[in-house]
Amino acid sequence: MGKKKKSKHRHRSSSDSDELSEKIDRMNYKKMLKLKEQRRREKEELKATESIEEKRRRRMEKKEAKERKKKAAMGWTEEDLRYSNTENPFGDDKLLEPFVWQKKIKAEGKESLQEQEIEKMTREKMIENKAELEKVRRRRMERERQIEEMASQREMLQREKEADYYKAWEKQEDDFHLKQARLRSEIRIKDGRAKPIDILAKYLTLEDDECSLNINMQKPHSLLVGLSVSDLLDLQEDIKIYLELEEGKNQQYWRDLLVVAEDELSTARTAEAYGSFTRDRSSGLNQTVNEDVEKIFRGKSLRQLELLRDEISTKLQKPNEGVDTGYWESLQVRLKTYVAKQRLTEKHDEVMKKRLLKIKEEQGLRNSPIEKVEQDRNTPSPEPSQDENPQREEDEEVDDNPYREYELGNFSPTFLRPQDLDAEIYVVDEEEDYRNLLKARMRLQTTGSTALTEAEREFEKKAREGMDGAEAIFGVEYALTKQSAAWNDKYRPRKPRFFNRVHTGFEWNKYNQTHYDMDNPPPKVVQGYKFNIFFPDLIDKRKPPNYSITTIPGEQDFCVLRFTAGPPYEDIAFKIVNRDWETSFKRGFRCQFVNNIFQLWFHFKKMRYRR
Repeated sequence: MGKKKKSKHRHRSSSDSDELSEKIDRMNYKKMLKLKEQRRREKEELKATESIEEKRRRRMEKKEAKERKKKAAMGWTEEDLRYSNTENPFGDDKLLEPFVWQKKIKAEGKESLQEQEIEKMTREKMIENKAELEKVRRRRMERERQIEEMASQREMLQREKEADYYKAWEKQEDDFHLKQARLRSEIRIKDGRAKPIDILAKYLTLEDDECSLNINMQKPHSLLVGLSVSDLLDLQEDIKIYLELEEGKNQQYWRDLLVVAEDELSTARTAEAYGSFTRDRSSGLNQTVNEDVEKIFRGKSLRQLELLRDEISTKLQKPNEGVDTGYWESLQVRLKTYVAKQRLTEKHDEVMKKRLLKIKEEQGLRNSPIEKVEQDRNTPSPEPSQDENPQREEDEEVDDNPYREYELGNFSPTFLRPQDLDAEIYVVDEEEDYRNLLKARMRLQTTGSTALTEAEREFEKKAREGMDGAEAIFGVEYALTKQSAAWNDKYRPRKPRFFNRVHTGFEWNKYNQTHYDMDNPPPKVVQGYKFNIFFPDLIDKRKPPNYSITTIPGEQDFCVLRFTAGPPYEDIAFKIVNRDWETSFKRGFRCQFVNNIFQLWFHFKKMRYRR
């Protein structure tokens, strides 16, 4: 084996590393000395070239720096150190010099103390004052925090009071709107122009209203059957308004009516789409299946329907294989309507029972037993006397037969099966019969007892011609005293039909021109009327109808406009504004009797200021 080559690099010893570090330190020291010498020369050159003011300012800055360093050692804060003898808000040119209270030192007998001891005492006193100031600052911050908490609590209490006040005010507002809605319903019912929502709202007051005992009320949901799509949409909005305003037990009543209204709306839309009424309630079921579904629901109580609803919900939540989910979902939708109708039916039965008790109380039957009292048939009845007439015994025997028939139930109608009926007989169920009855009632007008004839429809069409946005229908009659005529026995008296309009607008007089503009117009005022009264069956048409104006005692702003035509029509009157008329044809005045229509159109005179 050959010799190993020696490594080119020599391993350095510890002595070599020490020498290297000493060499580096010497080099750094030389550089530092060189920099110091350079700065010293620059400083000397600067001193040699500076002016007297610059020299004085440099010395003052140096002195202030020393004093600041000294004050920092004594415990001065940064807030105090930012001031100098020249720049401070106190105007003190000796601010940084320590203050020595010579008289106090002399009074305390500390004149012999050296300056260092006095400075030490001053420093300790400053530290104590600083600690005391820190305590005061903490107390002030705590007090401010407490004040803020108290202010926040007061603000919170104020907000709670305002919230309670707002709730009370909101409740009062809702009660006011509810009273106004009920008042509007009562007015429409009295005027004979009741809407379905008026009857439904009146239904809730049957328990407390004594005047409603003579009103024949149907089930609430039956009033919705046969309504048009537009009427049902308006009824839905009215029900939602009552649902927001009503509270307590009436909430469920309006919710059920809303469910029934949605179902009837779906039915009406389907009927419009297919052009005829359909019994399928848009449930997506076949007609045959739909009839089977109705058989399932019909005749069940509310409790049974609720149990059935729970069973259907359980099936839909945990469906098994082979379960028709669509069928059960459609069934669930139908069941919701049936539950609402059944709840309304039970409420109707409860209201009817209470009305029956009130009627019995009014008739003096409050203390009489309501339950049927049956006589014990085993108790022998007293035998008739021998002196009684035999003809009376025959009468009693004859009179007793209807009682026996009643006991046997023969007075009740017999049940007929479908196979017992002839093929030509058309069977109408209860719901369809009631629907037909409602349709017939809807065709009646409020001012008469029969449907509109062709001539009356033509009259209304003519009366509506030329109606613009500034006009509104005017149909509030003024109550007249009871009239008695000689033709009462021969002809049935009745009110004539009418279609009136009231013309309203703005009056731009000097006052309104000063206080209003087109963006903020003045209140509208009545500017005229258009009366169209229909007399198709007037007996004596040679004598045209006329009108008369009478004042109202105690009211100067209104008067009564009365129309008289003769038999078979009663007089009809309206309450209008009491102002002078424009009787010029150019001003739109019209008073004529043409085609069995009496027209009276007029505008009021405009009051103009003249000097």
